[in-house]
Amino acid sequence: MSDHDGGFQPNALAQTPGELLIILMAGAAVAGALFTAGSGLTADLMGWLVEHSVLLPAARDPQFPIPLAGGAGLDGPRLMVAAGVGTMPAAWAVDELARRIVRRHRERDLV
Repeated sequence: MSDHDGGFQPNALAQTPGELLIILMAGAAVAGALFTAGSGLTADLMGWLVEHSVLLPAARDPQFPIPLAGGAGLDGPRLMVAAGVGTMPAAWAVDELARRIVRRHRERDLV
């Protein structure tokens, strides 16, 4: 590791600081494109969610209104289901990260 690389350590995604910068910029561009494309679909998606009783319509005065949903939102039970579904990917990500850390420590100890 040289003095000019800022302490960068190669990993599976990027071997140089320049590659890491390209990955970060590409990620930001993709996120921006998805947000722009998604904003046009928001009304259709929210309408579908209300129609299929995933969200409460504004007329039923939901406890937790969703931004950009025209007043539609969640009541208590729907919020609990949404929270459970929302935390599952985070739990899987933490589990995978822990497995990788353990695997890396085991490999380092075996070498």
